[in-house]
Amino acid sequence: MPPAATPGPFPPSFPPVGPYNFGDWWWSLGANVWSFITVQAGPLAAFAAILTAVVAIVALGSTARDSRERSRPVVLALFRIAEHNDTAFDFVVRNYGQSAARNVKVTFDPPFGPDERQHRLTEILAQRYDDVIPLLPPSVEVPNLWWSGPPMTNTLKTPNKVRVTITYKGNRLRSYKEIIPLDAEWMKRGTYSVSSTSTPGRMKTISEALGTIAKEASGARRELRDIGEALGTGELGDEPPPPGTTNILRVLGGGFVQTEGERAPDSGEPEQGDGSPTDQG
Repeated sequence: MPPAATPGPFPPSFPPVGPYNFGDWWWSLGANVWSFITVQAGPLAAFAAILTAVVAIVALGSTARDSRERSRPVVLALFRIAEHNDTAFDFVVRNYGQSAARNVKVTFDPPFGPDERQHRLTEILAQRYDDVIPLLPPSVEVPNLWWSGPPMTNTLKTPNKVRVTITYKGNRLRSYKEIIPLDAEWMKRGTYSVSSTSTPGRMKTISEALGTIAKEASGARRELRDIGEALGTGELGDEPPPPGTTNILRVLGGGFVQTEGERAPDSGEPEQGDGSPTDQG
């Protein structure tokens, strides 16, 4: 049985390792390490407890910070294609967070000057953000028209590039600030397709069909008017018009047929005439 090891300094000093004393060196290492652990057990336990408490505090702080960030308001600004106009897009301020934003202030760089405010819609947009928004609940958005007109042309006096700064307060009156650069050129480069089976595609097909029908009806109306005028002036000679023609022409032609002895619609029975040559036909 080997003799009991006595505690020594740590790290211990070891004899030189050679080809014949490696076993003694290994045994001396184990004995010195175990004696150090035995003597320093109390301080090591205290250090482990302190380290565990620090890790727990850091984890709790991280959890609280993550929860606060998930529940905070997030107010952003963006450009978005107008809902019912594919040649226009809106400027939208929206709260994407989980809680209400308070004292929301939106500023523009460059700001809207007197020249830009001469346009009525631009003036309305500028006036909306001149004052602070007291409360912006979650998922609530504030849209305004920013760009409108034919492709690549803006009829509003709004800049192509703008830097939007949004400041607001959240829970516990924590202050937040968002700086968002926006560029209208990025919106104008968007492309999209419309299927003929979709609702917009079907509406377009119906609109085109109705336009064709209206054009054909307009042409037919003009032809009927010409016929009615010819009947009214006697340009067709003494031949009587077919039964019911004058009534149809009056309805379709806007009442331009004015003849004496106007014939009633054809009812399948002989009509009672006044003995004139036309009625005796």
